[in-house]
Amino acid sequence: MKALKNLVILITLILSLQVVSAQQNISFEHGTWAEVLAKAGKENKLVFVDAYTTWCGPCKWMSAKTFTDPSVSAYYNKTFINYKFDMEKGEGLKFAKDYQINAYPSLLFVDAKGDLVQKAVGALPADKFLDLGKRVIEGGMMSLSASVRKFESGDYDRKFLHDYLLRVAESRLPYEKALDAYRPYLAGEKLLESESWDIFRKLFKRTTTDEFHYFKDNQEKFIQLYGKKDVKDKVISNYSFDMFMAIRERKDATYKQLRKEMKKLKYDDTSVVLGMQDMSYFKSKGNWKKYAKTAVKTVGNMQVHDPGFLNNTAWSFYEKVEKKKYLEEAVKWAKMSIDLAPSYYNMDTYAMLLYKVGRVADAKTAARAAIEKAGQEGEDATETKKALEKM
Repeated sequence: MKALKNLVILITLILSLQVVSAQQNISFEHGTWAEVLAKAGKENKLVFVDAYTTWCGPCKWMSAKTFTDPSVSAYYNKTFINYKFDMEKGEGLKFAKDYQINAYPSLLFVDAKGDLVQKAVGALPADKFLDLGKRVIEGGMMSLSASVRKFESGDYDRKFLHDYLLRVAESRLPYEKALDAYRPYLAGEKLLESESWDIFRKLFKRTTTDEFHYFKDNQEKFIQLYGKKDVKDKVISNYSFDMFMAIRERKDATYKQLRKEMKKLKYDDTSVVLGMQDMSYFKSKGNWKKYAKTAVKTVGNMQVHDPGFLNNTAWSFYEKVEKKKYLEEAVKWAKMSIDLAPSYYNMDTYAMLLYKVGRVADAKTAARAAIEKAGQEGEDATETKKALEKM
């Protein structure tokens, strides 16, 4: 009897652990798309769809980090029917065409009729993904197509227009017509109103608009209402975007003018932001000497929490920089990237940099670890294996 009692306790413990494990992951359906929609109709729920590809790094990050968050999984499992689609296989091919999926991951909310309710693009951390799901529910279940019809009818109030504009923009759909309809609420002092500030802060990216000029000239008024940090971040964000576009479009004079204007702002972190922009500028020009010098100074003066940025910068040093004291800094960045979020890619970067600075034994150890990580993540480590053979 004692043995039987212990067995029952053991089985109960195992089952409880399985339940806890399941609750800490979003539970995705495994049927066909038609079966999923039918279930959504039966349970009167929306379907959340993770539209991914097997080669998409951000998709893998989100699966590993966001979908496993206890708060996220609890809410999504309770609120939605959840489904995954590989956009390059089977039904996913038609789904990608029908719902105009061209970036990954795409995060869709679809009603039981198959009508799109909301779409977001790009990997989201747990808090933002949870907020997205709650906004979809709190905003009601009107499909985007129904919202478009309501907008085009002209029978709407300001709140609908505000919500519709943000919804369409987040779904990566054209929103210029809706923005034009909202512009009367953005003129002059009306920009200070909370709903107008919300639209301006989220959708206006350039420094050349009338709205930005009013905002910049009246920063103190906005600071009193919304705080210094949000106002400062908005100014820096718009200048950064315009500088990025100037680099992309190879408009050197525009870049230099924007840089001059931004330098006058004299915020605490202006020098760091300008340093990052200069890194991009010198990189676009192939001026690796100035790029390296600027990167060492800039990264050394900032608190970096982005493993991707650290890894990409370190890899650029591996490929283009020869000065050993600079490469030693890149080794540190690669290690910082690993400490923040270990992956095959930053572990490979770390190994290659160790080898380049002459730390062969450490490089071999790091390369083996990267190859093992690649196996865990399903990545192709062929190049790392070749490099290890030559070490």
